[in-house]
Amino acid sequence: MNSSSISFFRKISSAPLLLCLGLFTGLAGLATTATAEETLVDSVVVVVDDDIVLKQEVDARVDQIRKRIRRDGGTPPPRTELEQRIVEQLINERIQLQMARRAGLRVNDSQLNETLSTIARENGMTPEQFEEALKQDGLSLSEAREQIRREMLMGRLQQRNVEPRVRVTDREVNDYLASAAGQAQSEKEYRLAHILIEVPSGGNADPASNETLQRVLKSLKEGEDFAALAREYSDSGTASEGGDLGWRKATDLPGLFSPVVPDLKVGEVSRPLTTPGGLHLVKLVEQRGGTQKVVQQTLTDHILISPGALRSEAQAEKLIGEIDQRLEAGESFEALARSYSDDPVSASNGGSLEWASPGQTVPEFEQVMNQTPVGETSEPFQSQFGWHILRVRDRREQDQSERFMFVEAKNSISKRKFQEALTKWRTEIRDEAFVEFRDKRFAPQDGSDS
Repeated sequence: MNSSSISFFRKISSAPLLLCLGLFTGLAGLATTATAEETLVDSVVVVVDDDIVLKQEVDARVDQIRKRIRRDGGTPPPRTELEQRIVEQLINERIQLQMARRAGLRVNDSQLNETLSTIARENGMTPEQFEEALKQDGLSLSEAREQIRREMLMGRLQQRNVEPRVRVTDREVNDYLASAAGQAQSEKEYRLAHILIEVPSGGNADPASNETLQRVLKSLKEGEDFAALAREYSDSGTASEGGDLGWRKATDLPGLFSPVVPDLKVGEVSRPLTTPGGLHLVKLVEQRGGTQKVVQQTLTDHILISPGALRSEAQAEKLIGEIDQRLEAGESFEALARSYSDDPVSASNGGSLEWASPGQTVPEFEQVMNQTPVGETSEPFQSQFGWHILRVRDRREQDQSERFMFVEAKNSISKRKFQEALTKWRTEIRDEAFVEFRDKRFAPQDGSDS
């Protein structure tokens, strides 16, 4: 039950407020009059197989990028240079989206909403703050949703077509670990928690925000839990998780925290930090680094009931409920797992799983596993695989340094090879596509038409 991840969206969520999002101008609102048709024809920049790229799309994306560069204090490149880059980007998007459609790939609203929530949370925002930030970037929420849906579709298409080309050998991993880049993996990491108290527009703290800060500081001094105070007072998107920002390497710390965090002791809370966005407190929850990595492992049993061709979602939920009742009545977990579980490997062993380290299972499973005491059985819960009931048998602290370093190194090499394979694949599908430039101003400078 290894958790999959879409690395592309981690890149997006770590960028400032989805800077790479582009505007999409659809055709639905175009009139059907002869004049409108002529305007449409005139605005076609390039034909890409069965699709087109419009001048309005190019202008919108160019304007957005130029605005962002200026806002960040930079100088945009010449507009003609930027236009050619954007046209090529849109051509590649069109090719991939048509391939995804032909392959039957879909992103439903539930998956899209979950991704939006993740992006907002990883940017330290509530959904409302995230939507407001999009407006400041010139995007409506509906435009952002459709752009992210397209990015997700392309990400899935790339996983399907590019990942099979990537292979990493043990020798490559060992060579990497012996290199300077591999040695850098042993740098310290910090697990942080954060409280944000927003201030009025303009960046100056008002009496109300200062009063809230003092209330939080007083509560911390009296021994109240930082996570509980974050849930009650923080305006950050991570408030519902107790302000948890997860693990960050020293080189990946936010600029506000980087001068402060390395000097904190585990369990210590920083002095108040001020930015135009508000007042911040950061707590060093855990620290790890060097060559030692001790993790908490959990030993569990589980029963999985999956929907499928012969069992609907409703039937799966009903069956897991019946199994839960039979467990409460005293029936054997092992016997029920052997009889009903749809995980064939563990079912044959009475539901028994191997020791699980953090990140090895899907988030829903890991969350319930961590919340269930040793010797206890969970309530039924759902993941992407179906409905589960788990039982925690034991927990232990285990030094996973060598394994962790090996896995991290393999992931690092895989990412590099994936990018190389992705570049090659994009070139291949671009060469195979029908591309006709209707507006020659945007054609490649070498004079070729495709």
